[in-house]
Amino acid sequence: MLHQKLFWGVVFFLSGVLAMSLLPEDSPRIILAVILAGALCCVCTIFKKTTLALISLIVLLGSGYYLWFEARYAQSFSIPLGQEMEMWGLVERVVVNERTQQLDVSLAPPHTGKIRVQAQAYPELRYGDGVGIVGSLADVNPSSRQYFKKEGISAVLKFPMQLEIRERDQG
Repeated sequence: MLHQKLFWGVVFFLSGVLAMSLLPEDSPRIILAVILAGALCCVCTIFKKTTLALISLIVLLGSGYYLWFEARYAQSFSIPLGQEMEMWGLVERVVVNERTQQLDVSLAPPHTGKIRVQAQAYPELRYGDGVGIVGSLADVNPSSRQYFKKEGISAVLKFPMQLEIRERDQG
């Protein structure tokens, strides 16, 4: 019985996350979420439907979680786009193809954020390598923005001017 309640709690939490992700980015999402969930909660309480009132609060929590994650993502990046600069970071993921490799790099201070780098196949990098990168970051493709947001990637860099391994096995 308890596992069923937890299951449905998770389902309604995720439905709140889904509802917020489907709304356009420029809409006043938090206001809509609070008004809808608050109204549903009040109606359910008036009609003595405490279960439905609790469900509406769980949906509101899911909506709030989505908005919190989105705000955290927006603040996680501190490098100006379009300017050539030197960065240092730690390789978190590597996908190697025949001629290229794709890296997810978590930047080190003074910069913050995670970037995706498309680089030549050599030098061959692996998870945990500390790398120095020189190049100009670009914004992610608007059609892929939600995917990159989910992955925590704030910018992309295609074929940096310089990519060197500074340390091995740091991760």
